[in-house]
Amino acid sequence: MAARSVPAPPAASAVSSLVTRLERVRARMLEVERAVDLTGFGTRRESARNLLHYLAFRRFDLRRDQAELAHLALSSLGRSEGHVLYNLDSVLGWLDRLDRAPSRDRSDVTGPDSAEGGRILERNARLLLGPTRPGRRVRIMVTLPAEAATDYRLVRSLLAGGMDCARINCAHEGPADWARMVAHIHRAERALGRRCRIEMDLAGPKIRTGMIRPGPSVMKLRPERDAVGRVTTPASVWLVPSEGRRSSAPGIREVPVPRDWLARRRRGERIELVDARGARRAFRVAERTSAGCRAEVGRTTYLVPGTRLVGATRGGEEDPASAGPFPPLVQRIRLGVGDRLVVTARPDQGEPARRDAHGQVVRPAHIACTLPEGLRSVRRGESVWFDDGRIGSVVRSATADRLVVDVTHAPAEVRGSPLTRGSTFPRPSWTSLRSLPRTSRTSASSSGTPTW
Repeated sequence: MAARSVPAPPAASAVSSLVTRLERVRARMLEVERAVDLTGFGTRRESARNLLHYLAFRRFDLRRDQAELAHLALSSLGRSEGHVLYNLDSVLGWLDRLDRAPSRDRSDVTGPDSAEGGRILERNARLLLGPTRPGRRVRIMVTLPAEAATDYRLVRSLLAGGMDCARINCAHEGPADWARMVAHIHRAERALGRRCRIEMDLAGPKIRTGMIRPGPSVMKLRPERDAVGRVTTPASVWLVPSEGRRSSAPGIREVPVPRDWLARRRRGERIELVDARGARRAFRVAERTSAGCRAEVGRTTYLVPGTRLVGATRGGEEDPASAGPFPPLVQRIRLGVGDRLVVTARPDQGEPARRDAHGQVVRPAHIACTLPEGLRSVRRGESVWFDDGRIGSVVRSATADRLVVDVTHAPAEVRGSPLTRGSTFPRPSWTSLRSLPRTSRTSASSSGTPTW
């Protein structure tokens, strides 16, 4: 039988280095605690201390240290939310033994141990969410949909089905809707003889990217082709009256034209034009309805406001009209790893990078931030994430009114990821400007929640 190999003991220098890094984390936790006056927290003082320790702890990227701790068969610090300082001190105590160094006395500042942290957590969960029901140790929290403001039966069915706490997301709807939801909850409580806690989840500041300068007013029509370039489906567009025009349905391409000119168009008619590139093209009217005419073109065509469309009268004479207006194209700032982006406090419209004839960037892309005050707290070397974390970057330089960031993460399926108006700092969409390391967001009845 082969002898089982025994892992080699870790090098003293590696353990000493790990201790030094974790001591730096501990010092920062205590520094954050000292910066806050906790005298007014009363019986919740220990919870407040632990929360401060937790927030300071989560500001460090400890992935490397956690891997080394796991290799040493020690706690990776990943489940220490309820007793952060105690857990860190316990790990440091074991590392002192491995380091064969004199044990450091850290008893001057202590925090709740795992048992006390668990008791505090349970007490706070009971105060916040109410007692658990017989037969189960967890509570059921339900985020109410918008329909809960108008549908009492929905709220009653949720409470009858076991809802212990109703969450109202104040990032949606408004005070009148929230009041109706609360009234429905109280009505259902009286009807069923059950209690239900109500949590109002307040919306925080939305730090978003600003407007992007719109592109030119142009419409591109391109037919579908097969692998050898033959047209399989011509490009299709609707000619519609420009007078009293309403917003078009999604996916429908519309060219506004004068109503009286449109009324003279006939099915099968040929409409000639010279597109924005000076290329001669021709539409064929394929369909007429009460809404307008559907026209087809078999070659790529670019239309701009004022493009001259020439039909023919029944007598064969030219019958011209001007196309447009068209909405401007939605611009995107496409970013890839290694690209540079300037984020400004001024409400300037964002623009993609400008390049010279050789493709070299002469001016990096830039975009505004809707909360300019947020730029003041950002420091060189910190991370900034856009588009709900799809685009990651590191701050190269920072002033109160300007950040210069280098892109370090972008989706790999395309050359770069598009940053649109409102990417949150997450299309139009809106990414948090300052991203702290990932924190636990489990419910207050979970063992993984900070004790606050």
